[in-house]
Amino acid sequence: MSPLRDELDVIRKAVRAGEIAYSLHAVEEMAEEAITFDEIHAAVLGPEAAIIESRVDDPRGESHLLYGRTLEGRPLHAVFGIARRPVKVVTVYRPDLHPEQWQADFRARRR
Repeated sequence: MSPLRDELDVIRKAVRAGEIAYSLHAVEEMAEEAITFDEIHAAVLGPEAAIIESRVDDPRGESHLLYGRTLEGRPLHAVFGIARRPVKVVTVYRPDLHPEQWQADFRARRR
């Protein structure tokens, strides 16, 4: 299994077990972009879920940007900090609301 697949499994297990914490910033972004907890869970557990960026040497701890889709098919990005337990949602947003930053498939940043 690839290291990114392992990290996705860590995040999925935490979501399934309800062992997720949300930063204040994540909660503010959820309110601003009308994102629900259920949408985050669906994006993480759905078949399109993939880690698209990683920061393993961040002084704040290892984190991963996850791409997924809600049950309604909307793209969603969430950054998960996995250095400590519980796993933490650092930020979450709808990349389709920020198209200038993302390629059309929302899996890679525009350069």
